[in-house]
Amino acid sequence: DIRLAVTGAETESPKSWRTVATMWRRPVVTSGRVGAARGSAGAGVSALRKDGGGGPELDELRARLLPGAQPVLPNSADVESYHGEKGYLKRFVAEYERRFG
Repeated sequence: DIRLAVTGAETESPKSWRTVATMWRRPVVTSGRVGAARGSAGAGVSALRKDGGGGPELDELRARLLPGAQPVLPNSADVESYHGEKGYLKRFVAEYERRFG
């Protein structure tokens, strides 16, 4: 699975990490208190790599920049409550369509 990285102020809230992991259904790592610049740098390297410019794989870069970072995995109950048949997203869309559709 592709890991997502939480950067900036959100790194101080484990609940935010769990929410991101749930919404995207992907593991999340955090950069600690270094700020969003490190996340932007990683995104830039990833974009250059995709454009054929070379450079380290994003997971390798993360390992270098975030040594010892343990991923927060999506919780299956949270995923079900958000994405499931009776989850938040289905209810949100239904209510939106009822009001504006």
